[in-house]
Amino acid sequence: LKDNGQVIEANDIAGSGGGNAATSVVWNPVRQRFYAAIRYHGYYESTDGANWTRLANQPGANLSLQMCPSDPNTPGSPACPIYRGVLAVQPVTGDLFALTVDVNNNDQGLWRDVCNAGAGGCANPVVQFGQNISDAAVDTSSGVIAQGSYDLTLAAVPSQQDTLLFVGTLDVFRCSLADSCAWRNTTNDGGCASARVAPSQHAFESTFGAQGLMYFGNDGGVWRTSDAVNQQSSPCTADDANHFQNLNGGLGSLAEVEDVATSSDNAAGLLAALGALGTAGTGSAANSWPQVLDAEGDQVAIDPSNDQNWFASAVGGQIDECRAGGACAAGLFQTAIGNSQTDGDLSLQSIPAPWLFDPASG
Repeated sequence: LKDNGQVIEANDIAGSGGGNAATSVVWNPVRQRFYAAIRYHGYYESTDGANWTRLANQPGANLSLQMCPSDPNTPGSPACPIYRGVLAVQPVTGDLFALTVDVNNNDQGLWRDVCNAGAGGCANPVVQFGQNISDAAVDTSSGVIAQGSYDLTLAAVPSQQDTLLFVGTLDVFRCSLADSCAWRNTTNDGGCASARVAPSQHAFESTFGAQGLMYFGNDGGVWRTSDAVNQQSSPCTADDANHFQNLNGGLGSLAEVEDVATSSDNAAGLLAALGALGTAGTGSAANSWPQVLDAEGDQVAIDPSNDQNWFASAVGGQIDECRAGGACAAGLFQTAIGNSQTDGDLSLQSIPAPWLFDPASG
């Protein structure tokens, strides 16, 4: 990732201490821009996914240029309080949300840029992050998000005239902006665990969240909700589990789900990145999750314009593609993005770089 030709995000080379992880990348369909969170640097935007500019207004005063100098071609400043940042876009309103933890998992706040979308995009073309949303409920103690550097996830889901926010830590937290964002711990893994959902949330898939359908990937597998976790009974009652469905019948109870992708044309089409267990996928409603790729499962995607095109992280951090949809298997994946397209960067990284489709390119 480059800012005015200078390298900001580079290889996180094992054992070197160099490089800066891009911990989150999203597309805002209203602003028509990409946004990224960069370790030890801050938050950036891009119109083309190749050239990036540091946001003038960062989410929180602590991410100032004084604390987070750009320092191109260096690892950045360890004093900069962004070790892991996550982003979410409300696709209807264009609102942008950011949640950050520092290297010690100290919560740097949940911030909202209010778009006030109109015919030409957002009312203010400059991202503001002017609203701080109280998220004390997701902290374990003294402003710390337990394991925030390991599992931190964020989603913003349209719900009629409302926005539902979901934060994933050890648990899944939910709030409604129309209800002053009163947080509810929907899983309570460290307490009553009445929802029966595994802990440590790594991935939320909310493409169809407006219809209530969401997927949750965690250290124990994949769970689904069909009503946007609309728990109305008292917490820690038997009703909590009625809002989640366990999809792990054929997946294995020890699967660590790093990422999930759903098909826009096939309700049963699903890809899941399973860390050391590779990548699993299904194109049918059968309660089975065959392994489709055996390299480290880190990220997955299904082409929204053609659900036969499946993509997954593969050996050496490259991106492989299969064009057979639900019939995809290990022998059908071919290299889509490899070392030759990244100037050799893929072979140097210890953590695979995040990637996503460019919606503007169709």
